[in-house]
Amino acid sequence: MRPRLYHRPLIITAWLGLGAVGPADAKPVVQPYLEVGQVVTADLRDGGDVLTYSMVAAGVDVSRTGPRSDMHLNYRYEHRFGWGQRLNQSGIHSGVMRGRYDLVPSHLSIDAGALATRTRTRFSGAAPATLLRDADNVSQLYVVYAGPVARANMGDLNVETAYRAGYVRADAATHAGGALAPAPEDEYGASVTQSAMAQLGMAPGALPFGWSVRGDAIRDDQNHYDQRFGHQQIRGDLTLPISATVALVGGLGYENIRTTQRPLMTDDQGQAVRDAQGQTRVDATAPRTLTYDFDGLYWDTGVSWRPSAATEVEARIGHRFGGVSYRARVRSRLSASTGFQAEIYDDVETLGQQVTGGVARLPTRFAARRSGFSGFGDACAFGTAGDGGCLNAALSGLTTG
Repeated sequence: MRPRLYHRPLIITAWLGLGAVGPADAKPVVQPYLEVGQVVTADLRDGGDVLTYSMVAAGVDVSRTGPRSDMHLNYRYEHRFGWGQRLNQSGIHSGVMRGRYDLVPSHLSIDAGALATRTRTRFSGAAPATLLRDADNVSQLYVVYAGPVARANMGDLNVETAYRAGYVRADAATHAGGALAPAPEDEYGASVTQSAMAQLGMAPGALPFGWSVRGDAIRDDQNHYDQRFGHQQIRGDLTLPISATVALVGGLGYENIRTTQRPLMTDDQGQAVRDAQGQTRVDATAPRTLTYDFDGLYWDTGVSWRPSAATEVEARIGHRFGGVSYRARVRSRLSASTGFQAEIYDDVETLGQQVTGGVARLPTRFAARRSGFSGFGDACAFGTAGDGGCLNAALSGLTTG
């Protein structure tokens, strides 16, 4: 039994967003649509298998921007009616929502978001290029989160606190033909993720250097294996400008990461007991088993370059997780409707952390990108100021198998 943790010491994510979002409007803008189609697909690799299905899709794009609120929803539901027995009838949800409401303008707000999409089930399984047909190794994923964010300025001192609670659920995987796929022991089910953050600091100006101190506490509870993930850390950072555009940066922190889970329930022959869906059951009366334990100091240092307000480049090298650690990011707003971002990071995370955090980083005013071939969303959203992002890295697989 392996804990579902994702340690990705060298991941590069990049996106290029094109197309501006319409101007802000205090009145809600609702744009519904309906599609009806007949689709024929052919597999040219293995004997030219031809499948035919009818589809009906309904969607809506809703946006509202006012003095105290900002919200955008892009959602689509498609139902497919297969001809014959080789294509299963199915419904597919896809969409993304981001919203913010200011309880106290500039000081206290409620942030929320949601995502519905299809994604790979296992890293080691098939990687279907399109979702037009029934495909191996594909699951439907749902994400929702909400939480308050508080900010305050006390002279040159900036204070920020935030709390976020999220829920992630994956439907059972299917394979071509529509039947349920054999349930692997580590199939992802659902999880509840909570995170709290507090930070205070000062930008360079009042002092010849800038500084910040930040603390984080994260907990993720998964239903399968009754897995519990906990991550606490505290970190201090310094920024020392050496010119108008270049600064030396560095940080020192301490973190503790622990994961526990229940042992499997076994029968008299020592075989794992499974439920009606084929999932292994855990022994809720047995003591929790420690599956991952790490704590220690970490540090990094590097350089930051900001040639303009629209461009930032930062690179760091340090020591973390018992070895050399690299972090870097490039962000640039090329125009009012175009942006670029690339990032290298070193973290240990759960799937719940990755997807809720990824949705939270999307802008509240965006143009969701959909495939012109299939109509499905691809978990990317691009904002009005060249900001935005994609969740491709987080959605590369639900399980470690």
